[in-house]
Amino acid sequence: VYANTPIGAAGDDDVTASRCLYGRDFALIAGLGANTIRTEARLSPADRVFRRTLESADLYWIAGFPVRENLPRVVDEIAAYADDWAPEPRLLAISIDGDGSQEFFALLAQAAARIHQEHPGLLVTTAATSVREIGAFDRSSQDGLQPDLDFWSLALPGRTELRPELQQARQRTSKPLLVASFGVDAYDDLAGAADLEQQALFAGLLAEEVDSLVAAGSPGLIGGLYGELSDQWHKGGSDPSVHGAGGELASGSPDGVWNPAWAGLLGLSATGAPGLDSLRQRPAYQELAEAWSGLAPAELTLDHGPSVAEDGFRNAASASPALAPGALFEVVGDALSARMLQSASPADLPFYLGSTSVCLGGEASPLYLAEPGLVRGVTPWEARAGTEQAVVFRAGAASLPTPVEIFDASPGILTSGVFQPGLPCPVNEANGVPPGAYLEVYGSGLGNGAAPQLDGVAPSAPVEVLQMPTAWLGPYQTPVLYAGLFPGTPGVYQTNVRISPDAGPGPVELRLAQGVSYSNIHRLRVLGPDDTPGVGLGPAEVAEVALQGGGPVATVYLPLEGYNGFCNLVRFEVSGLPAGVRASIPVGFPGQRIPLTLWAEQGAAKVDDAMITVRALTSLPARPSQTVRVSVLPGLGDVRLRVVSGGWLSGTPSASFSFEDRILLQTNGGGPGRGFNFLTIDPRTGVLGELRQFDTWGSEEAVTALESYLRGLTPGTLVLGAIADDATLEITPQTRALITEKLGAELIDFVEYQWSWAVIARVGAARPIAEGMRPNGTVVLDRIVSFPLADLDSALASAAVR
Repeated sequence: VYANTPIGAAGDDDVTASRCLYGRDFALIAGLGANTIRTEARLSPADRVFRRTLESADLYWIAGFPVRENLPRVVDEIAAYADDWAPEPRLLAISIDGDGSQEFFALLAQAAARIHQEHPGLLVTTAATSVREIGAFDRSSQDGLQPDLDFWSLALPGRTELRPELQQARQRTSKPLLVASFGVDAYDDLAGAADLEQQALFAGLLAEEVDSLVAAGSPGLIGGLYGELSDQWHKGGSDPSVHGAGGELASGSPDGVWNPAWAGLLGLSATGAPGLDSLRQRPAYQELAEAWSGLAPAELTLDHGPSVAEDGFRNAASASPALAPGALFEVVGDALSARMLQSASPADLPFYLGSTSVCLGGEASPLYLAEPGLVRGVTPWEARAGTEQAVVFRAGAASLPTPVEIFDASPGILTSGVFQPGLPCPVNEANGVPPGAYLEVYGSGLGNGAAPQLDGVAPSAPVEVLQMPTAWLGPYQTPVLYAGLFPGTPGVYQTNVRISPDAGPGPVELRLAQGVSYSNIHRLRVLGPDDTPGVGLGPAEVAEVALQGGGPVATVYLPLEGYNGFCNLVRFEVSGLPAGVRASIPVGFPGQRIPLTLWAEQGAAKVDDAMITVRALTSLPARPSQTVRVSVLPGLGDVRLRVVSGGWLSGTPSASFSFEDRILLQTNGGGPGRGFNFLTIDPRTGVLGELRQFDTWGSEEAVTALESYLRGLTPGTLVLGAIADDATLEITPQTRALITEKLGAELIDFVEYQWSWAVIARVGAARPIAEGMRPNGTVVLDRIVSFPLADLDSALASAAVR
């Protein structure tokens, strides 16, 4: 059952008032393994954030309509609500909920008949709060008098067992039954304190009871919904800013009292920004996720939530702290996301990625990208000018509120965002344009368009802005020919300008202005008669590439630059490739990063530091080139492996992996690589696998990720492992047991804080190939391994004989 009433707010009939919280909540609901939510309050049909977030979370919906007065006009209101929401593909049913009186059930029969007449495919239910409401002659709720009621919903909160009342309900109706809410609260009235473990125990037991009844074919039971995602403080007394324990006697409750303000799987804590509360982890959430086979976000166990750097909210085009409705923004900080995530569609953005969402000025922000240190999105169109509070949510935890300045317009020019019409090469200081040239300037923050827009949805055609910006080239204003929203990409604007035909040669600064707001400076060059076109090829972003015969491809990028107006297609040739090494490189234009893809064929001989040459080919006489160093590592045959581990107490906190004396990993100090480091090698081909690092000193989330990684290792795989600095602070006995189980480790149980530990092992073997541990020194493991390795069963048999 979903409600999102913030601390300090009174419960009402409108969920939409807190629509900024859907992104905070729906990812966690989906993480439980749930597939449906039921709302008790109404939602505005214009609430697109709800629709889009419901879709992102792959959830279905039972829409509650609370009936406060049993009057004939209410039937029209219910019918209108059904009309508004019937096209929503994720709507399963309308739940018409009232006081359970005879008058209500008469109204229910009329409303259900009208909905079925006007929307035959839409189901109708009602949430009964007592079995006595079902099939009652004195209430006119018998099946015969409710022919258009498709199924009964029965709310059973606060019970430690559901079966008895479900059996009673089955005797009173032949219609299907849904448990509209179940679960016990987290407050022990007898002890006068929270009892989170008891709540968790019954969350799992009751979920299993519902599932077992459905699986056993219990007549007509179609499932059950847990009572609340988060606590609803307004249900605990007259003051919604106090987490009261006001409840009612309930014989089926563990302590004899039902406390509805404590019914959430997650607790609430205020953030300093009214309405934007943090969700607090409770064991009941994990217990229910386990019962429902959900994928609860690992970051729920983090000790701290996301944090935003000082001046971390800024215009993504200009880097200014000023935003505008519809403008691109970025957030810089820490622990903003568990990993890098991007929107599946660049033209229709979601309101959360993973478990990360952003509330800006009380509105949900569509997101392009979420990374641990960076989030990018689009400022909501409803954002109001002035100083607003912004909050980043991750797994329900809120960052500290950050004040953000919002203007009607805050123009910015994107990096490499200026082009000549129809040409793909960026215009800049090196690759300029002649006097009189037309320019397309791509940026953000030019304010509202002439037609209203939807948050996160790109227009399908250009939309001119309401207020035309001005453009400046140096100290001179230049004509703006057009300015509007760019089709296909939310938050991006296009402004067309022309350089004066009388402009003299040399560097010049381009800026856009709107009202009192100026964009960042984009530097370009106006060409003169003596400027000669040219092309340049920059060095590869990675100077050395290591390949293996039959192994994965490697891709490096070389920047291609144009000079003085050059914007032609460039071809490339690659020379100097060692035997058995192949390369692929596409054509490109100046301003692009050109991918050079390299791979070694099966059986390619070992090569050390071969120099290959990449040369750019154009109609110009010059042929710029760059070199890339390539090595081919052996796969089959004898291979020397070295693993080094240095805990903090060794004096040289570090970890390294070497393959035939070539260093594959080298990490030092307490930065990247701290914790456990693992590298896999294919036992049949000797091909190197993925390098994984788990900072189990720094976060419980890394422990969860490590355990998941270990469980997913394929039996027989060769694994290199080493601790750098420390890896034991956050791990549990379960983590150590898993390392022992998967790698046959014999020493991991004895490794203490800041000790060194290294291993070479095969997954599933009874003991490792090599393992070492030292409390205050460096561990070095050197072994020669011959590929292909024997089948694991044979290796185990051989080891048993010895």
